[in-house]
Amino acid sequence: MRDADTVKVLAVDDMPEILDLYKELFEKQKKKGSPYEYKTASSATEAIQVFHDFKPDIVILDVHLKGSSGLEICRQIRQITRNKNYIGIIFVTGDQSPNLMKSGLELGADDFCSKSQTATELTARIRSVVRIKKMADSLQSANDKLRSANERLAKITITDDLSKLYNMRYFKKRLNEEFIRADRYHKFLSLIMIDLDHFKQVNDNYDHLMGSYVLAETGKLISDSIRSLDIAARFGGDEFIILLPETGQHGAFTFGERIGEGIANMIFDNGHYQVRVSASIGVATMGPGIPYAFKNSADLMRAADRFLYEAKDSGRGCVFDLSNTVRYKGVDVVDETQVIEKDKQKFPSKNVV
Repeated sequence: MRDADTVKVLAVDDMPEILDLYKELFEKQKKKGSPYEYKTASSATEAIQVFHDFKPDIVILDVHLKGSSGLEICRQIRQITRNKNYIGIIFVTGDQSPNLMKSGLELGADDFCSKSQTATELTARIRSVVRIKKMADSLQSANDKLRSANERLAKITITDDLSKLYNMRYFKKRLNEEFIRADRYHKFLSLIMIDLDHFKQVNDNYDHLMGSYVLAETGKLISDSIRSLDIAARFGGDEFIILLPETGQHGAFTFGERIGEGIANMIFDNGHYQVRVSASIGVATMGPGIPYAFKNSADLMRAADRFLYEAKDSGRGCVFDLSNTVRYKGVDVVDETQVIEKDKQKFPSKNVV
């Protein structure tokens, strides 16, 4: 409930004299210090409108209304509030037939009582339903917290802690699923493997904190660059892998170029050091017209890995695919010692302790 000291009640009846009795009852309870707020409605349409605007904790319904039924209002309320805060529902009616009671309780009513009852009895029944609501709300809150904790735990189990991309266990599962789908329906599927050039020199010439920062920022760049249907993971160390469903050779190669240029043009600045790195990228694609026949997802991964090493052998800082095409628009790549020395001269340490 929104306020532990306030109970909001909506009373629905098509007889004005009954609504007047409800008003009198709740006004008396307020004078006695009971924390009731109330609204009334005389039709189903008005009841649903007031329900949305007033957001009551308890709804009192007559079963037989002109042009509609309290049973239908009960059904709508339960549908509207599904998986939300619980709403207590009490039927107050002159019809006490067993079948009617059964229908009301099956629709989700909490209590079913006669219009001939005293005000004291009705007040007691309202208090009883308030207790039910509080217990239901408490259980709902506990379930929401548990669900949220489970979602966070599930995300942790499939996420690489440093890069915030997926881990390889989850990636391989999704890769196998997408491979089977692409193979069955003759769709394109591309796989990109990325290796940061001379990354060991970042750790050796600066420190491992700087190396971790570079990996984390590269993960963020990749995450910001992919589509919602793409799947990116940290392969291990300084290697990353991206799965591109419904993407042919040209699209995957173009995407690889864009990622490579993005990495090469970044200045990794952690407040202590500034460095730049390049990346070697291998792209493998399966699908209509592709001359390679991949037996399984592992074959596709091996092809991307082989093309990655071809990129390294071709001078690093480039993209290599099954067409043996090597292009790159990023910074020039020289031997690792010169890269680090050049970076040190161009981006000196900030000497932050």
